[in-house]
Amino acid sequence: MWKIKFEKENKVSKEEKLLKNIKEAVESGGWEAAKEVCRNTKGKSSAILYQFIDDVVIPQWRWRADKMKNIKIQNNENRN
Repeated sequence: MWKIKFEKENKVSKEEKLLKNIKEAVESGGWEAAKEVCRNTKGKSSAILYQFIDDVVIPQWRWRADKMKNIKIQNNENRN
């Protein structure tokens, strides 16, 4: 009798590879590098992630960075 295996044997999906590449890009070059990874990868997943990074992540990251600058300035003014 034949046995059929439905398990993945050390195979990594395209999406898992893409997410790993994005993570590495963020750690080494930031969110713009992550966008570049998505831009250079074919497929729907990369297009969706590119749009998400461009529309949600980067604006939110910039907003938080601006907010942190304001907090530091306010804290320095309160000390004097």
